[in-house]
Amino acid sequence: MAGKGEIIINPQWDMTDKRRVALEQLSALGVSVRSHVEESDFLIEIPLRTAYPEYIEIGYFIAQLGDENFPNLRFKESHPAFMQFVVKTKK
Repeated sequence: MAGKGEIIINPQWDMTDKRRVALEQLSALGVSVRSHVEESDFLIEIPLRTAYPEYIEIGYFIAQLGDENFPNLRFKESHPAFMQFVVKTKK
């Protein structure tokens, strides 16, 4: 399992209890989440060394960030240590 991920949240982001729990779980799985990225709801970084079963958990918690509707997830780029995705939760 990866180390804790970094969570940076824009104060204007609607923070529900469900989203707060999802962010804590994503961080525990080593995923970093930043909600201050221009033109998107947030940016996630998933460590490349993540085990397959953890990807399933990560997908579940990303869906929680989108209020149980899996958000629009777009691959941005890959780095030596992680994959980066832009996530939009609004229609």
